[in-house]
Amino acid sequence: MLFSEKLELKKEVISSGDTESVTGSFTILSKQDCVSSSTRPCYDKQTGKKIVGLEAKGGEKAFMACLKSKVIGSSGSYVAETPICEQEKFLYCYDGKSKVFLRKFGGFCGESQPEPQPSLNCPRATEFYPLSFLDTSWSMSSPTQNYWLTTMFKSKSGTLFAAGFKLDYTTYGIIYGGYLPVMYKSTDNGVSWNSVNLPYSETDLGSWVMVLSMAEDKNGVLYAGGHKLWKSVDGGNTWSTLPLPYPNNYWGGYAPITNMLVTKDNSLIASFYDTFVVTGPSDPYYFRPKVSRSTDGGNRWNEIFSHDYFITSVVEADDGSLVFRDSIGGNPGSVYRYANGIVTKTFTDGPAAMDYDAGFLKASNGNIYLISPDKSADINVVDYTQTGTAYLAAYKSTDNGMTWTKLGVLPNSWELQGKIVEASDGTMYATSWSNCYRAETIYKSEDKGVTWNIIASSPIFGKGKHADPYFRYAILSYVEVSGKILNVGNAPVVFSTP
Repeated sequence: MLFSEKLELKKEVISSGDTESVTGSFTILSKQDCVSSSTRPCYDKQTGKKIVGLEAKGGEKAFMACLKSKVIGSSGSYVAETPICEQEKFLYCYDGKSKVFLRKFGGFCGESQPEPQPSLNCPRATEFYPLSFLDTSWSMSSPTQNYWLTTMFKSKSGTLFAAGFKLDYTTYGIIYGGYLPVMYKSTDNGVSWNSVNLPYSETDLGSWVMVLSMAEDKNGVLYAGGHKLWKSVDGGNTWSTLPLPYPNNYWGGYAPITNMLVTKDNSLIASFYDTFVVTGPSDPYYFRPKVSRSTDGGNRWNEIFSHDYFITSVVEADDGSLVFRDSIGGNPGSVYRYANGIVTKTFTDGPAAMDYDAGFLKASNGNIYLISPDKSADINVVDYTQTGTAYLAAYKSTDNGMTWTKLGVLPNSWELQGKIVEASDGTMYATSWSNCYRAETIYKSEDKGVTWNIIASSPIFGKGKHADPYFRYAILSYVEVSGKILNVGNAPVVFSTP
């Protein structure tokens, strides 16, 4: 399993249709697919009902190009019976623009060749636990990844929302399963949840409709953004749709909202991005990410500025400037400050070990905080080594994002998930995929990021206490409620720290 890929889907490779183009170049080796071949590594491609083998070098190039597409849910792992073993794990990637499925077989068997473990036995942290199941058919003993709760939001009244999307296999089949938006609401601190209807039409963007961000203005109006823009004036009980401003040059429809915030003057700020772009600025279909403002509740939008790469987070500094962060595939991203019509780079992340939604905290004291790879850490030493080794550190800016100071490190940290969250008492929380625990880990700081302590980690998914080798729980969003951290991710479950 590629642990560097956060959004993995567990699907069978079944489809129908005709051959179309795929990102990258390759040479057809033979009609023998990898399930029939014992050669490893092995690459093949499926177009409709046809599966053909690929020459190794060209297959690897095409597969890696496909992975860089960053299409949510386009890649993952599954198993098949092959001459190598009964449960050989393979990686797959679906090129979102075409109907081509690429597969990579590396000769790894689910039972006999588990993923490598840390060289030392790290003491396991207290596990967070399932507080509420949003789909009662889902099981921790036999988990699936057909739900993705990308956003958790706490309104000013204390109402909680968990939103994202789920796979719909019934309409479009396994390969072309649609993404349908979901939202759940809780008024009892996450103990119980009710499903909320979000109006949408499948013709808006084929079968891809999801919620990626939420915000609330000073009047209590709620917004949910993604491949639609939804608005609620009754506390989230009912929602209406608003028009989106930018045509999606890749799939049709409109470029989705990836994150939102409300400014001091009660304007709604949103970043827009074509999430199905494959290659970047050189692609003729490329849509430059835009940050835009609405002063009338989301009805009309005015572009503030555009950027070359995906914008993961935007906050408003005390001086009214906008501080934002970008992501450049597997390369280090950067932090920028937009003021008086000028964009200035102020910080560059260390070697990438971060997910695309790594964001900021604009704290109650006016400072801006972020988590980033510690540039002084040796990535080769941190990986699979001693307890306490850290790869991530906290940074803060006290001058509206112009300069940044390193604070404390996050012990046993490896890959950053999400953003920092602040509680009402000023306590800060962060999360990381820990190579030591091989699990999502939640951190707490009571001194504004100077020191961090582990408070909980992900439970083991699988039968008994045996981990499922094909499921990795990924925290996608979380909130603080009465000193506890409630988190959601790639499962229809709301988890809570003890």
